[in-house]
Amino acid sequence: MKYSHFLLPLFMSSLCSARTWTNTEGKALEGDIVSATESHVEIAFAKQNKNFTIPISSLIQEDREFIAQWKETQHFDLLFEKEWPAHVKAPPLEIKTISEGPEGYIYQSNHYEFISDAKLTKVPVAKFAALFEASRQYLQELPLGNSLASKTDVKHKIYLFEHKENFVKAGGSPQFAGVFYSARNGEPSKILVPFESIGLRKTSAGYRYDFGSSNKTLSHEICHQITDREFYQAGNRGWYTEGLAEYLAVTPYNGSTFTVAKVRNELKNYVTGFSNRVRRGRNIGESFEMPDLETYMNMGYDEFTGENIRLNYGVAALLFTYFAHFEGDKEATNLKNYLKAIKSGTKATEAHPILFGHKTYQEVQEDFAKAWRSRGVRIRFTQSGSESDF
Repeated sequence: MKYSHFLLPLFMSSLCSARTWTNTEGKALEGDIVSATESHVEIAFAKQNKNFTIPISSLIQEDREFIAQWKETQHFDLLFEKEWPAHVKAPPLEIKTISEGPEGYIYQSNHYEFISDAKLTKVPVAKFAALFEASRQYLQELPLGNSLASKTDVKHKIYLFEHKENFVKAGGSPQFAGVFYSARNGEPSKILVPFESIGLRKTSAGYRYDFGSSNKTLSHEICHQITDREFYQAGNRGWYTEGLAEYLAVTPYNGSTFTVAKVRNELKNYVTGFSNRVRRGRNIGESFEMPDLETYMNMGYDEFTGENIRLNYGVAALLFTYFAHFEGDKEATNLKNYLKAIKSGTKATEAHPILFGHKTYQEVQEDFAKAWRSRGVRIRFTQSGSESDF
């Protein structure tokens, strides 16, 4: 077996169980995998008491498949091992003009493609692209298993409309700043958004970007576009997917940076009140009634977005924040383990005991209410037709 050294491995881990490695010439040695890149693998061979880095192509197919699976496992684990960020900044932007003609106006940033029905200049494109890229970076840096936010081989589609009526004709709602459509019928996922929602204002010289009036809640829809599909299932869709999107959307944003360290106080104000200045807020008050926790977390999405949508979205933000920052060891360990279970194939409803640290719905309900009561929010629950006040 021939050996060659290869520097800067991309994936590192502690040694796994020893296995027998066989090269394409039929020679076999026992050792532990240490790290792997796209082309090479580092193995600690027991007999030689030494590590060697060898081309993956020199191994038999069974060993190559083992390496591929091992790398996927390492990447999966890394998605949950990051520290919760205090600040998130958009990466250095790369703005390109792809097309300006009869077929439309198409612009690209690092990970997004913007299809506009009106011509724009590079400066405003760069300004609103920073929000999209920062939102993607934010979700990527959260230790919550979102692999879609890390994909680099796709340009997420964003459709921009100069006039609100064209946005509505294309499938948007006049009440919303933007709308997200998941992938369907072979078409990729997309976000539809009118110019006004991303702070574009028309002048005699064309469109300019007005940061002060931009609708930062657009980050809510961006979050949906790059949240892994496994999380959109019964028992998780609604309280988690909307709670995460609300959390991201209300995080203070300035220029190209999210200040995550300030989100908890901002989120409380957003959920309980309404700001005319920024025209946002669920405004459910500092004292409100909601369904019991078991009913709420297992609510169908049609009901979740029904007549009590404002309450349900507000509670989702509070509940996500509780599991992320206030529950258990306050390091989101139970939340991470729960999401790992879902990513591994466990149904969300069956994984709730992991999220709860094996407490009951009733016990978690009490803890949830207590955590927010200490922060000035009083939650009452309706259970089997009667109120329960904690």
